[in-house]
Amino acid sequence: MDPRSGDDMRSELADPGPVRLAAVHAALGAGEVDRAIALAEAALQAGGRDPLVFNLLAHRRQVEGRYGEAMGLLETGLRFAPDDAFLLCALAGCLSQQGRDVEALRLYNQVLASAPLHAQAHHGRGLALDALDEAEPARSAYLRAVELAPEYPDALGALANHALRRGELDQARSYAGRALAADFDEPAATLVLASIELKRGEPSTAADRLERRLSRPGLSALHQGALGSLYADALDRLDRPEAAMQAHARANAAIWAVHGPQLAAAGVEPGVDLCRRLQASFARADPADWHAAPAPAGSTSDAPAGHVFLVGFVRSGTTLLEQVLASHPQVVALEEQPLLRGMAKPWFGDDAALHGLATLDEVQAEVLRTDYWRRVRAYGVEPAGRIFIDKNPLDGVWLPLVAKLF
Repeated sequence: MDPRSGDDMRSELADPGPVRLAAVHAALGAGEVDRAIALAEAALQAGGRDPLVFNLLAHRRQVEGRYGEAMGLLETGLRFAPDDAFLLCALAGCLSQQGRDVEALRLYNQVLASAPLHAQAHHGRGLALDALDEAEPARSAYLRAVELAPEYPDALGALANHALRRGELDQARSYAGRALAADFDEPAATLVLASIELKRGEPSTAADRLERRLSRPGLSALHQGALGSLYADALDRLDRPEAAMQAHARANAAIWAVHGPQLAAAGVEPGVDLCRRLQASFARADPADWHAAPAPAGSTSDAPAGHVFLVGFVRSGTTLLEQVLASHPQVVALEEQPLLRGMAKPWFGDDAALHGLATLDEVQAEVLRTDYWRRVRAYGVEPAGRIFIDKNPLDGVWLPLVAKLF
């Protein structure tokens, strides 16, 4: 709650534009974010057009997952200040958090073309590149951001996370420590240190660290999801399964709040919905349709000696089992590539498509088998004469396709 009297606040809100903007800056400088936002809201209602007002109000909505409103504010601000680098970066960040990383990268590059020393743009560009699986260019972008702003906590946190993914734990801890020294609330650094603590068998320390950060405001929905998921893992290690499940549910809800509307708008069927639809469809199906499979072609010189699909659930031990089996000289394995998923979509779209799979003839089946082995070899694996293991835990969903082809 603001400690000043109501008269003081009303007097401040009644000030003309420059004074009102100075009050916003003063509130931010004092760490009174809620008061700064109230002042910015009042400034906007009074006709204020300063980029800071739009940026601040958009950031609050972005943290709350209200991306449409945030983008609307930023786009309005850009009509008055079309070249403002901070507004452009904020808009790019909003796009990136919605999974629109190609658009975000284009905006960051636009900013850097005219402002090559803009540390925030370099950092944001790194995040977009990371999301696009361009790990090394992303790292270079983070390093450039830190070179320009040595105590930039977000960029330091991103470098810590990058080092963690590379297994460079000492470097990850160093970057994370610098990030938290600059901003004790920096979420990526918190995530990194808690991850290292879990790796070291210190789940209680990790859980305490994550719980403290999750209890404080200012986390975006995606950060809530990432931190909350790791917190659930720590609780599970502490043999608190019910609390872990609740934490996972909260984390998933935060992530779904961001990605769910996008998936719905794009007509993408969530995995849970797909499984429920398949379950209902097979409950109605005639088992006889699925007992017979088209005969495979005769043996050829490039055929595998055996073929195994290793499925299960995430963290159920499939990776360990695959590594043990693959150590045998007559076994070759491919780990978690979308071999079946890439072929399955035309056959799982609805009941009619599933019926088409059930009644697959030998010619169609052979075309699909040939395509499958082409995909295997495209990953640099030669299965000829050896037992081939296709390891992908969640491929259990596509077992009807396996039944018909193999």
